[in-house]
Amino acid sequence: MRITQDIDKKPIVLWEEKGEFRGRWLDWKFQARFSTGKDGRVKAWLGGRMLLDYTGVTANTENQTTGYRNPGYFYFKMGLYRNRMAEPMTVYIDEYRKQTLAQQEL
Repeated sequence: MRITQDIDKKPIVLWEEKGEFRGRWLDWKFQARFSTGKDGRVKAWLGGRMLLDYTGVTANTENQTTGYRNPGYFYFKMGLYRNRMAEPMTVYIDEYRKQTLAQQEL
């Protein structure tokens, strides 16, 4: 299992765990502040345990080369990616919520 980001076509792994995650519900929580500067932030928890507290660039550069506009609009993408495993996979997503946090909460 991985948490990754791909900024300006430079993918990096922010967190990775080789443990067994199949056959059970996983309770994830994410907080993200998307920014092209050093004030970007991503926090992630699994089952109440903090896994990641990343500070740094979290958004692509806003210019004609990247195609990102200012102000940018961001989406959160979560799912199964078939570039690692050939066998069939299934994911169930339940109780997905999005909320805006105050600057000091993140």
